[in-house]
Amino acid sequence: MIRVSGGAVMALAAVALIAAVIFLVDWRATKRALDDVRARDNAAAENADDARGRFDACPVGMWDFGAGQCRSAAADRRD
Repeated sequence: MIRVSGGAVMALAAVALIAAVIFLVDWRATKRALDDVRARDNAAAENADDARGRFDACPVGMWDFGAGQCRSAAADRRD
């Protein structure tokens, strides 16, 4: 049978505790980063949907691609 001293058990427990803390900190940081990416992705999707709606509401041939807007005042009303 292998005899283990109390100091070795304490050292092993300390290493395990440090590893657990590092794991939890890393896990929380990863989760926070993923949440931030998802939020930016959702915001980009909303902006794209809004831009597509403005483009679709613009009469044919009146969209100014350089300015990203309709050149017609009639773009606000739909037929």
